[in-house]
Amino acid sequence: MIKDKMVQPMPFWQSLLYFGIPAAIFIISIYVIMPLLGEGGVDPVLNYTLTLMGPVILLFGASFVALKFDGYELRWKVIKRRFRLKPIKKRVALDFRIVFIYDIREFSFTTYTIVAARCCWLRSA
Repeated sequence: MIKDKMVQPMPFWQSLLYFGIPAAIFIISIYVIMPLLGEGGVDPVLNYTLTLMGPVILLFGASFVALKFDGYELRWKVIKRRFRLKPIKKRVALDFRIVFIYDIREFSFTTYTIVAARCCWLRSA
């Protein structure tokens, strides 16, 4: 296992790779894939979710590849220390739960309202 070491600034060409490739993936995802899915009839909410979550999932996997490439072991203690993950405080967790539950209820209510409105509109047509 590698001990924590001072991080050295990366050269310009390397920063272009580290930040340019993800930027290009997001640009392609938003300006190419999103319109294709929209034209294909995919629901806008699902389209938005897929278009943005695809690159995020790729970046999540790339972070572990980079961690292994840097010589770290893929163990929870090492990952937690390298990514500086700290336990969530109870107050923050409570706030997150409240917002999450509110969002789920609001989304469910909105979805129900839209479906009910569509049903009424289809019945009247």
